[in-house]
Amino acid sequence: MRRHAGLGLKWAQLGLAEGRSMEAQLAIQLTGLIVVLLWSAAVSFVLAKQVRAVTGLKAGCPRPRSKASISGSTASAATICK
Repeated sequence: MRRHAGLGLKWAQLGLAEGRSMEAQLAIQLTGLIVVLLWSAAVSFVLAKQVRAVTGLKAGCPRPRSKASISGSTASAATICK
């Protein structure tokens, strides 16, 4: 078994899978990363849909203010939220 030049350790002791090249190990890790990302996205999507069905995820409309807005806009909160 080959040894690492700087540390004197066997390659298997450095975390490289037995009988695999560094490229093969990288491909395995990238595959695992993609699977985890897809799984997380799918679970998050399903959970968001379930929460939305039960409680709703939409932010409420702001309450109308009695003072004039700083921007000078004439649109009211009721008009914007409809």
